[in-house]
Amino acid sequence: MRVKLGFLEVRTIGTEDKETLARWAEKLRPQWGDNALDQLMCAEHRIGAYLPDEKYPVGFAGITPDGGPNDLDRGAMWFDFLYVEPRHRGRRLQEVLYDHGQIPYAKGHSGRRILRIPLSPAVVKFSTARGWKKVRDLPDTSYINGVYELPRDRLPA
Repeated sequence: MRVKLGFLEVRTIGTEDKETLARWAEKLRPQWGDNALDQLMCAEHRIGAYLPDEKYPVGFAGITPDGGPNDLDRGAMWFDFLYVEPRHRGRRLQEVLYDHGQIPYAKGHSGRRILRIPLSPAVVKFSTARGWKKVRDLPDTSYINGVYELPRDRLPA
């Protein structure tokens, strides 16, 4: 998948692009620990937002069937792995990755629940503004915002 949006390009990152995935895993290591690369390799969909003069994406997101902290909802479509380089935050890259990477993928793969665990208040705000609903808390975990679901009837047209 490749989508050109003016100066920005959103494209799929395949498992063969080990250099980019290793770089992404390093960014996620504080939250994901030492197995971040293994989890990225097992993701079913990985996307990056690229600027013309950048070798590596300045933002990443993905979808995985194993996004929950326990075996609940295994096999659901978990929107996960969101990371935007600090110097590019505030440029709506989360929205670009969501609208042009995650949502089209979800629309093409029906029949599964769409879930996420927002790690920040900004992601909670972003998600709820787009129809996501909190479905449960995650007590005894570091995920203070809980689990959110996007009902399929709330997928953008």
